[in-house]
This record gives sequence, C-alpha cells and structure tokens, in this order.
Amino acid sequence: KWQMREALWNAIQLAERCLRMQYSLVMWTREDQLWYGNITSLVSLPHEPFASRRVWSKGCQEFGGISDKTVIMGRAAAQVMLTLYSSFWRPCDWAHVSNEESYLTRVIRIHRLSLARLDFSRIPSSDGILFKTHACFIKLYKCEGADDPRYTVCPEG
Repeated sequence: KWQMREALWNAIQLAERCLRMQYSLVMWTREDQLWYGNITSLVSLPHEPFASRRVWSKGCQEFGGISDKTVIMGRAAAQVMLTLYSSFWRPCDWAHVSNEESYLTRVIRIHRLSLARLDFSRIPSSDGILFKTHACFIKLYKCEGADDPRYTVCPEG
C-alpha cells in the first residue's frame, strides 16, 4: 500500500503542475474502512496554524502511534507522509518501531510535523468486512461512538 500511495502522490504532483495549482489538503483512507456517514466539513483545517505541516488522524485505535485508517494532511506534510515507502528504505534507525502506527509517529517527529487528532464524528469510519449481502465492523478496531444499526459486529473467528 505504501508503494501505491507514493505512486499516486507522484501522479497528483504531475496533475498539479499541469493544472498550475496545488492542493492544500490530501487524504488517504484504507480500503477496509466502512463509513457511518460523511466526513464533516474540512474547510477550517487549512486555516489552522501550521496547517501545511499538520497531520490529522482519528483519535482512536492508535496502537502506540497514530491511527493510519484515514489520515488528512496539509501540503508539506503530504510530501513526507506520501513518500513513506522510499523513506523506509533509506538508512535510518527504525529499531524502536514496533508497528506501522509507531513508524508513522516517528516519521512525523523526525520531520517536525504537527499531529492533531479528530473525533470519530469528524471521520466516521471503522474497520469492517463487506460481504455480498451485508457489512460488519471488526470489534477489535471499533472506535468509541461507532454505533450504527445498519452494521453489526463481525463474528469472531
């Protein structure tokens, strides 16, 4: 997934050059996210102090780092966060990184980006499984406030 995100980032930058414009915010979301509703308005985010160097993620299911499920980032932060595949292979000390979430947090710190967490209500998604006839949420990854009668908790096993 990291290699694909980097390839998409390169395509975005090419499109920006062709259109002679730049995005102020970029977002990734993982393919296993089921959405309870729409993302609430992000209009205020680019106007926050240091927004270009900020990374916003959900403030739940962080597993010792930041939640990588859905991440919104300012333009300068995107240049770092969307080249994680290449940066992982550069000679660095990743010895204290135990998982993807802690790797993301370390990259944010090394590059002096700022991190902000958004409530579940702002990014209403959670890990799930989509079947032919229905969808269910995975209990282990369910955020507080993620209750919706349309979806059930997936059976374990």
